[in-house]
Amino acid sequence: MDLVSPETLRAWQAQHHVVSDVVTQALVDRYLVTLGHRPQGMKHGAVAPLGLHWCLAPEAAAAEDLGPDGLPAQGGIIPPVPLAARMWAGGDLDFTAPLRVGDAVERTAVVSSLTEKAGRAGRLAFLGIDYDYRVGGEVRLHEVQRFVCRDPVPLDIGGVPTDEGPWAFRRRVETSGTMLLRFSSLTFNPHRIHYDMAYATQAEGYPGLLVHGTLTAALLLDTCAAAVGAEAIAAVSVRARRPAFCGTVLTLAGQRHADGIRLVALDGDGLTVMDGTATLKG
Repeated sequence: MDLVSPETLRAWQAQHHVVSDVVTQALVDRYLVTLGHRPQGMKHGAVAPLGLHWCLAPEAAAAEDLGPDGLPAQGGIIPPVPLAARMWAGGDLDFTAPLRVGDAVERTAVVSSLTEKAGRAGRLAFLGIDYDYRVGGEVRLHEVQRFVCRDPVPLDIGGVPTDEGPWAFRRRVETSGTMLLRFSSLTFNPHRIHYDMAYATQAEGYPGLLVHGTLTAALLLDTCAAAVGAEAIAAVSVRARRPAFCGTVLTLAGQRHADGIRLVALDGDGLTVMDGTATLKG
């Protein structure tokens, strides 16, 4: 690894970033309408929808600390990896207990891994960050988020088709600029690939605005929870396979098997955008 010295990585891994936020009724309603639902006005103590944690305590970097892509260029949780293009690549979530409306949530984050590989598009760095979400000192959710950092060169975006079913449940969602704007606002995500068409196409070589990986994951969680119940889900693991672009109609589906539920998000051409598994309790 020559992107970051071992000493720098150890120093970054020794840092624990602790922030806090509150699960409010207003935040829940804004999240629900972003995913395509009606506001529900949940009462204090009601179980919050899965994926809402991505909206809690987002990093608030000053404008002068942002890089050309809109993301923080210095400070924060991300180590100083000299690769300009960064994307969310997937994650593993373990649900100990649900977050509820009114909860005061403390989130602790720490860098858990950083590895370098050579890919077709040049150097790649794979970053893992561990998050614990606590309420009253009790861990309600443990998450490992994975990110990929790369040189900002045009990508050859491939894809693998997925057989259509038989699905135990399925939902179709049309993505839009409004949906992307709302999700960027909820998560305070300033990455220009989600709202700046000129930057996304000219600087990073994509054919359009990208749907957030966490938005696709949130839609998968929401679809699965509607089918089996949010409190029945013990863990979820998802991996991004290819970008989805604004305007595509995502198919979000699940197949039951002996170990749980296979999850998949497909784009309008039937190519796998994201896949993963949900493990049920009991």
